[in-house]
Amino acid sequence: MERIRIRARLITAFILLILVVSVSALAYSHSQATQALKDEVRHELMGVATSTSTQIDGDIVRSLSPGEEGSPAFLAVRDQLQKIRAVTPDIRYIYLMRKGEGGLVFVVDGDYGLFPNAAKIGQPYPEVNQEMLAAFAGPAADREFTTDQWGIVLSGYAPVQDASGEVVGIVGVDMDRGDVARKITYISWFFYLIAVLALVGAGGGIVHLEVQRKNACVSLREREGRYRALFEGANDAILLLENGTITDCNNTTLTLFGCRKDQIVGRTLADFTLNPGNGTGKTDKEERNAAAGTPGNLERTCERCDGTFFESEIGISPVDAGAKRYEQAIIRDISERKRSAEALTLANKKLNLMSSITRHDILNQLTIILGRSRLLAEETAGSLGFGHVAALEAAALKIRDQIEFTAMYQDMGVRAPEWQDLSAVITRAVDAILPYRETVSGISVYADPLLGHVFHNLAHNTVRHGVSATRAVITAERSSRGLVIVYEDDGAGIPPDDKERIFERGFGKNTGYGLFLSREILAITGISIRETGVSGKGARFEILVPDGGYRMPGQSDDIPAGA
Repeated sequence: MERIRIRARLITAFILLILVVSVSALAYSHSQATQALKDEVRHELMGVATSTSTQIDGDIVRSLSPGEEGSPAFLAVRDQLQKIRAVTPDIRYIYLMRKGEGGLVFVVDGDYGLFPNAAKIGQPYPEVNQEMLAAFAGPAADREFTTDQWGIVLSGYAPVQDASGEVVGIVGVDMDRGDVARKITYISWFFYLIAVLALVGAGGGIVHLEVQRKNACVSLREREGRYRALFEGANDAILLLENGTITDCNNTTLTLFGCRKDQIVGRTLADFTLNPGNGTGKTDKEERNAAAGTPGNLERTCERCDGTFFESEIGISPVDAGAKRYEQAIIRDISERKRSAEALTLANKKLNLMSSITRHDILNQLTIILGRSRLLAEETAGSLGFGHVAALEAAALKIRDQIEFTAMYQDMGVRAPEWQDLSAVITRAVDAILPYRETVSGISVYADPLLGHVFHNLAHNTVRHGVSATRAVITAERSSRGLVIVYEDDGAGIPPDDKERIFERGFGKNTGYGLFLSREILAITGISIRETGVSGKGARFEILVPDGGYRMPGQSDDIPAGA
């Protein structure tokens, strides 16, 4: 009897142990399955956001302004977002945002025109989180649900680039918490059912798990089909790389390169591109950044399978797929764009040459007019005609000054803007004109090569119109609007009624083009200038350089300007 009791106790203990182990295993599996589902949803959201970002024109995202919701550009992007959402039914909301004052603002809401609570251009997003900001560097997704006026959602994001490769905004896609919660609730009830069934046996549970696994495989294949549709429907060539080797590409790639798929898969990007950097310079640094997983753009000459070449822009960004990490390369044919740019440059050179020849011929004729007028002035001295001759000579001199003045600005906007050391620019422009003091050492500004003429003209205006002016002071400080460069003198100042008129063409006592052309030179790179001084206490010009257009001391090329 004692032996039977011991045996019964052992069997009971064994059964309890099996139940404890089974329940613990089920609880652990439930936790892992729930987390895996959430991670799967996050990767799905990032995948949809990344695929969508490749189809968005970043220049439109940059250019749209509040009130342009009815413009063709806005409606075209909105319709494109709606089409993408139509092939991904799990997505509740899809939209574009960009940085604004104090946070992020909407640019295009895919629901605009369909629902009354859709966001308009420039509408601030109330609660910006770290994942949204991280998306300006690469794909990201919320780790937990977020709540806003549109509901409770889990969101994924990806950066949107313009034609130059600069990130101008992000695309966001949301999945409603109810859709995710239903999946999680289903899993929870399923595991509770399995726990109950474990009391009577694990056989049925194992069968059910297998059914669920097969259903999950079917669901995964369906999602892969939707992603493949987005992948193949893109207008640009898209390649996936693993450790530098191409593992997949879309049909646009085959058309662009004129190759079969087996001629591309298994090779590297270097097999299809020529490296203009030849081992040095910016291009190699961009390649290293891309290899390290930092999004970047490269311009390369690509070779087709038939031996012909085309100019391309290659955007490389990292893509996480579970435990694996891939690189996504998006190749865009920019041959036509570069040919247009080269044609425009050539046309500008021809126009400058014609302008130079014409200016030279006019000056020669003016020299003759001035010489003859001086002879005529000597012959008519003391007569009534002398005044007319003097007026003609003065007019000819003014024409000569204006012609010579325009020679200084014939190259405005012809050469590409560049980073310039502000202190060095001011030294070359102002040093020989009047005494000055500057505190801008180490600051660089991205501007037209004629930036020095702006400070040269300000200094000349101080000498010509400042009356009692003896010196100038040039300082710079950061503000919420950007970098403010201030030029001040101790002269007579500008009357209140003339503060804006001085920038108009033809205003002033000399050529009337100095400040007008200065404003035009600065405007090429988005820099503005205005006069804010007090009349009688000296002139004060504020030059505002927007974020992204300046670098502070110690800031390298790898740090975004103005950050």
